[in-house]
Amino acid sequence: MMDADGDRCHCGRPLHYATPELRAQVERMIAIVGDPYVTVTHLETGRKFRVQRHFIALHGLTGWQLLTSGFEEVPAQPAPPAAVVPVGGRGTEGPTRD
Repeated sequence: MMDADGDRCHCGRPLHYATPELRAQVERMIAIVGDPYVTVTHLETGRKFRVQRHFIALHGLTGWQLLTSGFEEVPAQPAPPAAVVPVGGRGTEGPTRD
């Protein structure tokens, strides 16, 4: 994971951009979105992981890497309760015939 200063890639190396300009561009994007991590969903399993944006910029990302590279898994959220839709009753019965 990143160190406290944000100068280390998830792969363990110091940030290793090819040019200082490329690093600055990614850091500007991170400043705009406000989070150095993004939540990525593994499509086959539905599991979610927090992935460092620098890692994606430096290495790209494939589905198998989500499962094998030690990214923090985001706990599954319970499904929201199903909506209760009233059937019949006052005001819901529709037009009436007199």
